[in-house]
Amino acid sequence: MLDAGEECDDGNLLVGDGCDASCRSELVPGGGPRHTDCIHEWLTSPVPRRGPDGVPLARVTCVDDDPACDFGVAAGDGACTFHVALCLDVRERRFVDRDDRPLCIASDVAWLSLISPREADPHDAADVHTRDALETAIAAVGGIVRRQCELPGAATSTPCATDADCGHARRCRGRFMAFAPPFDARGACTPFADVVVPLRHAGRAVGAGTRLLRVTAATSDAATGRDFDTLKLVCRPAAPP
Repeated sequence: MLDAGEECDDGNLLVGDGCDASCRSELVPGGGPRHTDCIHEWLTSPVPRRGPDGVPLARVTCVDDDPACDFGVAAGDGACTFHVALCLDVRERRFVDRDDRPLCIASDVAWLSLISPREADPHDAADVHTRDALETAIAAVGGIVRRQCELPGAATSTPCATDADCGHARRCRGRFMAFAPPFDARGACTPFADVVVPLRHAGRAVGAGTRLLRVTAATSDAATGRDFDTLKLVCRPAAPP
């Protein structure tokens, strides 16, 4: 388990996350209101560049075939394989009020939805791989993939099996990860998922490839609100010899 804003030690390391006894927590809030930031946060290897407040930025840049950040099995594959985990119900101690009390204390996590990459409209095979890898990671901590009702007229957390479950003129499609019972293991992270970001090819030119991960997470208490997080991954080509 990892606590945001707390030094790592041998008792709370996530295996393979690159964190040693001298580092700070690698948890990346990913944006959204501070009072809901603890519902979900990212964990990446290596540590992203930090902002002026010392909190890691939601952007990781890697050079193709750099072993410090590209964890692909094959060199010369024209892509960066990032390690990304999802951490739920985080003990967030970096964002506090004037009385030094945490701004966010989540009771649990009831569901989590992957907004990007989209299941219905993947950009390419890498998007399909990323979606499957992240869902597998979430399933490892008890998440169950379900279909959900889409707008108009239905909350995205409404589970369904057919269009009839969503009411008139609503559609049953997409997927989200539900926890039954709600996930309440404070500060636990999924295993690392391999997220592949190919380089961009335009004719003979090769440029940086990017992917944006977007997640929405919510507790079982509707009054708590939802956490909306993003993570930008950038793969740059290696300099020519």
